[in-house]
Formats: sequence, C-alpha cells, structure tokens
Amino acid sequence: MEILVLFIVFIFLAFIFYGITSFFSKKAKLSNALLSLVFSLLVMFLAWLDVPCIISLPEGYEYKNKMDIVFKWYEAGGIVYVLVANIILFGIVLLICEGLKRLENKEIFLKKKDVCKEFNQFSKDATALIVIGKDLDFLLDSNCEEQYKKIKALKGECTILCQELIKPTNFKLDNRDEVSEKYCRLVKLYNDLLELKVDIKCFPSKLDEKYENLKKMLGQIKETSNSTEIKIVTKEKKNFKNIDFQYRPIENILKNLIKEVHSIAKNPIIKCIAVDIAGVAFNGKLDDFYKRLSDEMKINVSNVAEERVNLNEELSLGKIDITKVIERKAGIKLTNLEKTKIIDIWKTIWTPNKEIFEILKELGNNGYEIIFMSNLDSINANHYKINYFIEIPKCQLFFSCEEGVCKPDAESFKKFEAKYSFLPSQILLIDDQNDVITGATKATWKTLKFDVTTMKVEELRKKLENLSLLDKTNNS
Repeated sequence: MEILVLFIVFIFLAFIFYGITSFFSKKAKLSNALLSLVFSLLVMFLAWLDVPCIISLPEGYEYKNKMDIVFKWYEAGGIVYVLVANIILFGIVLLICEGLKRLENKEIFLKKKDVCKEFNQFSKDATALIVIGKDLDFLLDSNCEEQYKKIKALKGECTILCQELIKPTNFKLDNRDEVSEKYCRLVKLYNDLLELKVDIKCFPSKLDEKYENLKKMLGQIKETSNSTEIKIVTKEKKNFKNIDFQYRPIENILKNLIKEVHSIAKNPIIKCIAVDIAGVAFNGKLDDFYKRLSDEMKINVSNVAEERVNLNEELSLGKIDITKVIERKAGIKLTNLEKTKIIDIWKTIWTPNKEIFEILKELGNNGYEIIFMSNLDSINANHYKINYFIEIPKCQLFFSCEEGVCKPDAESFKKFEAKYSFLPSQILLIDDQNDVITGATKATWKTLKFDVTTMKVEELRKKLENLSLLDKTNNS
C-alpha cells in the first residue's frame, strides 16, 4: 500500500512539472527555482526507486530507516518489482522530456509588450527597414514608441506592407463606435506615414498562393552598416511565436517575395476617386458651345476663363436653365424654338472619353468607389444619367444642381465627405481647374490635376499607377 501511495504522489509531481513548463513557457514567465525543485525531487525519486535494480545489499543487512523500504519491496516482489519500477520510470521520464521540451522553447511564446520591446531593440541600428505589420495598430502602442520613431526617421528608407483597411459596416463620420474609432485612427496613421514619404502599401485583395503566408507574419528585415538581419513572429491567440530562420539565404528569399508583393500592392489610404466631368471624364469645351451658337444661330456670347469652373451659379444649382443664361449674356429674348435648339446643342457639347471611362472601370474593379463630382445643370445632369453613366457599374453622382452647392466652395467638400462617409485623406479628386484643386487641397483631400483637352490619357494612367491605384502596364 505504501509503495502505491508513493507512486501516485510522484506521478502527480511529474504531471505538475509538465503543466508548469507548459503554462509558464507560453506566458514567457518561467520560475527556474520552482522548476529546479520539482525536477530535482523527481530525479531523486526515480534514482531511489531504481536502486534495488542496480545495487545488492550484503546478506544479513539490517534495515534501519524508511529509505531502505525499496529493498524490502524488491525482496517481496522480485521480477515484478523490476518491471513495475521500470514501467513507472519510463512513464515519468516521458512526461519530464515533454516538459523540458516546452521549457526549451520558452522564449518563443511572447506577449505583445515583449514583442514590441524586441522590435524596438531590433530596429534601433537599422539604416533601412522592411516592416510586415498587418493593421499597424501596434505602432500606436506606447510600448512600440521607439520602433515608430525609427520608422519616421528612416522615411523613404522604410518599406511597409500592411493589411487593407476595410470600412466598418454602417460607418458614419459623425457617429463612431469603438470599431469606427480604430478605423479612423488607422487611416490617420497610414496617412501620416505617407506624408513622411514612408513607402507604405497594403496587400492586394487577390494574392497568389505563394504570397499568402506573408499576410500572417509580423516582422522586420533590417539593413545595417554591415549586415542584413531578419526577425519574424506569428500571432497565436493572444501570444506571439518567434520564427527561427536558421537557413541564412531565407533572408534574400523573403526579401524577394516582399519586393514582388510590394510591386503589385495597393495604395493604403485612398478609397474613393472623385472625378470631374467636363475637362476630365468628358471631351468638349465651353468654347465649342459658344462657337456653335454663333455658327448655327448667329448668337454671339463672350467667354471668360472663370466660366470653366462655374459658368453660372444659378445654372449649376438648378435654379435656371441654359437658355436663361444665354438670354442674359446676349441681351436677347429667345423664342421657344430657339430655346429648344440651344438645349439640343447644349446636351451634345460634352461626351464621355472612352479611354478615361476604361480607366475608371479598372479603378472600380480594383475596389475603389467612383463618384462623379461636377458643377452641373439639371438638363445635362438628367441627360448624362440616362445615356452615359450606366457604362461604369456602381458609380455614384454628386452634382451641384442636386446637392445645392458648387465647387470650389468648402461646403461642397464637407457635404461630399458626409454623404459618402469618407475621411478627407481617403478621397482623391481628379479635376482640371486650379481653383478646385486648391479648394480640395485645403480640405485635405488628395488631388490630381488632369485636363483631357490638353493632356494625354496615358499621363493620367501613369499618375494613377504611381499612386498604386492601377496595376502597372508593361510599357510603364
């Protein structure tokens, strides 16, 4: 009975040893004193239990203390004792080995705070840095302050690959929950890094299988004055696990994979493309309208440069139509027949540029929201809706005659943001007018000036490729 109790106690100790090593290695908090004590007790017990199998006592030896009890058991059990003792020995050794194996890996499992500290130290001497960082929210953690400072200091010498920011469901600028607040925080972080010229991009939504594992990694590859080093971790539940790259050439393999993905990665911040109509998406000029009035109807109207931005505010707000504008400018009274003729001419002056529309379709297919933003009268707004915009699936329309505000009024940009729930830095405006570009820049929108009447469409494509909004073509 005594031996059974002792066996049970020491088997229980072995399980405790296994559990302690398993638990504390995952937590990266290992009490060496405690483990040494348990381990020593187990070794002592096993040695004591097996003594009768390797030592013989002299004949007539008197048992003087309880430690000699194993020899009594041996005499009583003989071969049975040897078998039982060694079976128990084998089982306990297996448990100890498994525990030691976990103990050996104690540095692999780390908490977020520990990972931040390690990366802070790792990046300290970097002269160039590649960061793979999922949503990068960790950079705003106080524990990662040194790493963030280093990234900002390196600027263009730092390359970052992160996950795409997905707008939360029912996201509204004026009503934010915890998820929305995090989204806004990350948008600002990504934008701040871009403004510092950090080469930051996000993984494309469709990625080749050979690159998929990159999306699961968190880590850095650093260049120093005399070496290249790599540190990668993966997240396992609430903790992190180090990946040990013992094969040195893996650094170059990984760098090449990141380089390949980076070349097809997306702009991390822009989500919406706001496109002007006349002068950008549509061919045609106001001069063409006035010329046709002169040639076909003998109506002469003077033209001034400001009219390219907003021909007439009342017209753009839908309060009057084009015939009223012509009557005022020409100082005449039009007949109903003349009015009909002018409206017919007016509706044909601007028509879609097929190459621009193809680019907009491509942007839409890449996941960007296409919104036509234009100072437009009611007649042409209705005409364009019926005849043209069906060519671009899911595009939206923001017309001054329907919104009650014209570009470049600051209110037009605020109203656009509120209507479509985009933060200013997420919007790229493509327009041909300096005043509008200036107004959008003041609203902290991204801007791109393009005039389809004086510039080649290929120039626009090149600019969009440089912003990582379009895939690069072979001749780019």
